[in-house]
Amino acid sequence: MEPIKFKGQAGEYFGIWIVNLLLTIITIGIYGAWAKVRTKKYFSSNTEIDGHSFGYHATGWQILKGRILVALVSLAFFLGAIFTSAVGELAGGIYVIFVFILAILALPWIVNNALKFSARMTSYRNIRLNWRGTYGQTLFIYYVTPLLSIISLGLLIPLVTKYYFNYYAKGHYYGTSGFRTDASTNDFFRGALRSGALPSLVILYFLIIYMVVIRWEAISYVMEYPNRIEDAMAAEFVGLSFLIPVLIILVVFTNFIFRIMSRNILLNSLALANKEDKEISVKFGSDLNPFRYLWIIISNSFVAVITLGLMIPWTQIRFYRYLCFSTKTEITGDMDKFLDSEKSRLSAFGEEYAEMEGIEAGI
Repeated sequence: MEPIKFKGQAGEYFGIWIVNLLLTIITIGIYGAWAKVRTKKYFSSNTEIDGHSFGYHATGWQILKGRILVALVSLAFFLGAIFTSAVGELAGGIYVIFVFILAILALPWIVNNALKFSARMTSYRNIRLNWRGTYGQTLFIYYVTPLLSIISLGLLIPLVTKYYFNYYAKGHYYGTSGFRTDASTNDFFRGALRSGALPSLVILYFLIIYMVVIRWEAISYVMEYPNRIEDAMAAEFVGLSFLIPVLIILVVFTNFIFRIMSRNILLNSLALANKEDKEISVKFGSDLNPFRYLWIIISNSFVAVITLGLMIPWTQIRFYRYLCFSTKTEITGDMDKFLDSEKSRLSAFGEEYAEMEGIEAGI
């Protein structure tokens, strides 16, 4: 397998970034839509698979329309809240509940349209990507699976993660050919066990320290000074106040590692096959290292802060380059034949996409 190539350079991208920043400030944010398009096009055009780069076809006006629509809808809801509150407290409360329910029901629809727009604006070798997720499936991913995680006290997180990643992959199409993955539930459960091994040892270490040192010292103190139990309880509380943040950090760290491992599991089982010729296919792979990934994030943040943001282009290039380098592809068969057959099918499929253009969403 060959890693995805990224030819972008920090110095070159800095010129685009600084112009985008200045024009966005001068236009009070309006140019931000065009700035996003310029950034997307730069990264897409410099990302190559098998010697061919990606294309990004959205326009600044399309992005701006989506943002204007979001602003108008938000303004309408805000004015509605003011009006209903003026009518009475009960009316205001009912309105808030109505807006909340409407937002919950609208979220899957917004996500699907945003993902469809993002996919349709991306191409490879003149063939557009597509998104075919459904409202019901997205609603299930966003609301039902998190509920399962909570009810199971986190035990079903690997299963939920499998649904989450697999749905995102299988919902995307290249022309009219869908992606497929054979990642099993067991793969994600094994990934969860591996990602939690090191943090579990650290948690066990601190628990032993707490039980052997802090707890035992408190008990010994009470036995020696029975009338000063409050002091022992205060000392134990200090120990717990130190232990709890450590546990929270380790839980967050474990989840971070598991997300990276889940990405590897998905991509290592991901493939794209030509429907008419099974011998023509594209296989994917990933060897993203969670510790190096975390180091890049931390060091990038440090560099951006100490340079007052001027090194942000360098950090973005560095991060994206590592993602590309860690993502592999293997093309089997005549790719041109694959593309030709898909082009003829794509003409019948059409180039239509939803009007919810430019709204940010991710799954």
